Amino acid sequence: MSEIVQVVNESGEIRPEDFWFEEDDRLGEDSIMVVSILGGQGSGKSSFMNAIFGTEFEVAERGSIGSSTTKGIIASKPAENRLIVALDVEGADARDRGSSGKTFLTKCSGFAASLSDVVIVNMWHHDLGRVNSATYTCLEAIMNEQAKARRSGGSIKSLLLFVVHDVDEDSSSSSIKSKLVSDAQETWERLSGPGSVDEVFDMELIALPHIRYMADEFEAALATARDNFDPARTVYFKEQYSKSIPAAGLSAYAKNLWEVVYQRTPGATAADLVPGKSDAVVKSDLAFSAAFQNAHDEIAALEEKLDMGEKIQSLGQTSAKVLSDAFEIFSGETSEFEEDPSVQRKKQELVTFLHANLHAVFKKQILLLKDKAIATFKGSTDEGGSPTDFIFYQVDNQFGMDADESVMPGSNWSYENERKALHTYMEEYSKQRTRLYDQQLAAAQESRQAIRYLQMQETRMQQIQQQHYGGVSGNWNVGAAYRPPDSNVNISVGYQQGRTNIQISMVPDEQSSLLGPNGFTAGVGPANLGLSFNITV
Repeated sequence: MSEIVQVVNESGEIRPEDFWFEEDDRLGEDSIMVVSILGGQGSGKSSFMNAIFGTEFEVAERGSIGSSTTKGIIASKPAENRLIVALDVEGADARDRGSSGKTFLTKCSGFAASLSDVVIVNMWHHDLGRVNSATYTCLEAIMNEQAKARRSGGSIKSLLLFVVHDVDEDSSSSSIKSKLVSDAQETWERLSGPGSVDEVFDMELIALPHIRYMADEFEAALATARDNFDPARTVYFKEQYSKSIPAAGLSAYAKNLWEVVYQRTPGATAADLVPGKSDAVVKSDLAFSAAFQNAHDEIAALEEKLDMGEKIQSLGQTSAKVLSDAFEIFSGETSEFEEDPSVQRKKQELVTFLHANLHAVFKKQILLLKDKAIATFKGSTDEGGSPTDFIFYQVDNQFGMDADESVMPGSNWSYENERKALHTYMEEYSKQRTRLYDQQLAAAQESRQAIRYLQMQETRMQQIQQQHYGGVSGNWNVGAAYRPPDSNVNISVGYQQGRTNIQISMVPDEQSSLLGPNGFTAGVGPANLGLSFNITV
């Protein structure tokens, strides 16, 4: 049975444990892929996640309309991939939540969107375009979270995946997706001003036919969705969507995200924030907020630079300074409680939280370096001034040096996967160019062979022709002409390429002057007989 943990309970309290799952400590710095699902109560959210990931979220009983099966936010992992965390969020319009439902939904939706690589909005086909439905409340909460992150410069592009149930067979997927994209764009403009929602979200659609009346088609659509959620295929889980949260730091990251961003009120006093807690706890919480805010501003500036396509020189040292500055602020605020366990624990949470944020900047930098390396390799290879192996070595060496400078000292950040991807691309590009060159050579060779073939055929035809005309050896021709005396008959004989030709023609008397001043004379004389002989060597 798959393990299920309560991340945020129905009272809005975040899970306090160091790890959501015991194995997270062992997984260490491996990045977690997070997928969350939001939507109306009873819309089949839990059932969909179970069908896709093999989780065992509790599903609603038939007839339990208005009562949430999922309370707060719960998490589970697929048995096949322990680096995926699936979040099931409480239904948006449950009757038992009452008037506070929308407020709680907004917090949960924003929180889940901040953690997730893929955010699923689950809805019924008949809710399409109903802006007052729970689906559009979820959509607004998600867009609002991204708008806030965008304004602070800290947003990372995510996949917004719409899962629409009970799609009529007469409805096309393209028209449904077009409508949802249009609605998302309108919501984005209303919350963040002019601009394209494509800057913060890629949007895809899974259209599910009615499970009862189109069972085969429904199962086929689910099978396709399962394949697309396979991380190896990189259809839904793509590196550019990753928040790069390490498994060992997921719980601490989520805890601080919930408490700092979603649970507390901006400008609250220490007593408001943590009533009844010790001074050390109050101080450490406030110090955490101050240190995090300072680091967040510095990290946002780095991300803005990367978004403009500019490489950050010595990113590793810069990251270390961001971390050092945060420690200094935190230590200055908590110096009188330095040995208190709660302060030490909060400091460790700060380390984990900032490490995750800085690691996300590192991943962005590495992807930028890889893109620049690919562009350099293609440009240099296409110019053809140097051997491909030499260009490969130069590009890889430069990438390695820049990437080394991007690793924060003392961290276990790695760029080996991106370097392998770069090698694979350069090798494949080289092979493609080699194949193209080989094809060009082969085409030229075929052209030369065709010309030689035609020449051979021409020679052969000449040989056949000679054989047909008698197999005469040598190239010689002979011809003769005779006109009998006192007649206008002209006889000509020709021998050419082994073939004799006899021609008889009539020549009028008035043309006899052409034969000489005396015309034809009796007998055979110079004017009566014409003879030609021609030999070609």
